Amino acid sequence: MSYTKEQLEKLPKWAQSEIKRLQGLTQTLEQRLSEFNGESETNTHLVEGLTSKPLMNNACIEFKTGKNKLNSVRVYVNREGVIDVNSDSRMGQEMVLMPRAANSFYITFIER
Repeated sequence: MSYTKEQLEKLPKWAQSEIKRLQGLTQTLEQRLSEFNGESETNTHLVEGLTSKPLMNNACIEFKTGKNKLNSVRVYVNREGVIDVNSDSRMGQEMVLMPRAANSFYITFIER
């Protein structure tokens, strides 16, 4: 539902603020839904075999590995359009990038 400027101005300030907050939230959720349904541009996809499913734009993907899944690696596209990879190890291990080929590497964790 939309309101005219005059209708909004007749409401108390707290009501005006709440309506604006809810309108912003609605817009954000509509954008995410359209990205998820593949109706708008996104830079993040889940690839399963030959199928590519769109995810929310700039979604952060987390992979858990190691004993009891205590190591994690998060990958996302940052504001500058660069792929950002960071890790967290609850076992005190350090992330290491290991080359496979000119265009491929894998991530492993080693003891410090």
